Amino acid sequence: VFLAACAPRTEIRQTQAIGSVLPMQFELVEGRTSIERFDPPGAGDQLELTAGAQLRNPNEFGVWIDAITYTVYLEGKRVSRGALAPDTYVEPGATVPVRFDVLTSVAGDNELLTAAVRAFADQPMRFQIDGTVRFRTSTHEYESRNRKLLEGHASARQSVEAPILRLD
Repeated sequence: VFLAACAPRTEIRQTQAIGSVLPMQFELVEGRTSIERFDPPGAGDQLELTAGAQLRNPNEFGVWIDAITYTVYLEGKRVSRGALAPDTYVEPGATVPVRFDVLTSVAGDNELLTAAVRAFADQPMRFQIDGTVRFRTSTHEYESRNRKLLEGHASARQSVEAPILRLD
């Protein structure tokens, strides 16, 4: 009897099922997507691309976005892997901005080099980002299957201008 009187009183609470859980959705923001920098062979062989997106929570409950793990494909070739840790809360139906920064080498890859040069001549470079999203509610953690997160085309942020020649 003495032990029962010392036991803490707990309240039993009813929980409600949260329904089906939908994966996060990404939407490309073209105004925030571009080739930021291109260093041709002999000048570094680097290509820097930024893909801007809006991540939308299609669920009827809010979630914390813990991690986005992704693989980037340019012109169908895998060029980069990365991860983001946004640690942000997304209300039901709301969106938050997400930015994928890609830095890759074009050395020895003529197809990728040609596509990068064409992007400066108004022929956008095709890209795709595949990956997983890890998110949680106050009671559960989820991770989506590896799938296509985003795809689109990236143009050069600035165009190449012909040199100005002056004859004296």
